[in-house]
Amino acid sequence: PKAQQRDQEEENVGFRRDYRLGQSARSPLHIIEEPTKENALQSISKLETHSFVFVKRSDGKWTYAVLAFRSLESFSKNSTTEDEDGKGVVEECMTFVMSDSGASKVIRKKHWAEFVRCVSMEGAPPRKSASGDGAATRGEILVHDLKVEMKQANAQGTSSISKKKKSLVPKKVSVPSNFRDDFSVISNVSVVKPSV
Repeated sequence: PKAQQRDQEEENVGFRRDYRLGQSARSPLHIIEEPTKENALQSISKLETHSFVFVKRSDGKWTYAVLAFRSLESFSKNSTTEDEDGKGVVEECMTFVMSDSGASKVIRKKHWAEFVRCVSMEGAPPRKSASGDGAATRGEILVHDLKVEMKQANAQGTSSISKKKKSLVPKKVSVPSNFRDDFSVISNVSVVKPSV
């Protein structure tokens, strides 16, 4: 079931393995900025349920979200949107899931071009493993991310890579207590035994 869910997610527009719901955009290259408001509205209007996007939060940050559903909402005459008779109007809305905990945000059509951006796949980690036999491993994703970062650093003439390399080395490795390992890669050959 989890593999099936993973395959299904990867088919959805804008799905990136390197983002979790609610995570802020790490690079402006991951967000598609349309040249005009009309172009943005046209792209956003084509989104289907379960498409992944970046949504602008009230603090101005763009966060990774998924379109849960579309709806028609009625807004009262106290709303800023009124028809000529002073009555409320019905407007198309999109509801986005903003976090793993299920927080959601409803955005009215008149605000789509301002608060919703499509996801760019530029710099996205591979979806399939190098051998082609399934999903990319965490190691393959980390190697890909490091290569992308090195390429960006070379282009900018900076070197933040040494910090990144250090962060790739795990500080702790844990193994479930019921894990049975007959082929350990850790050897006791180099263990120095205390002399008695």
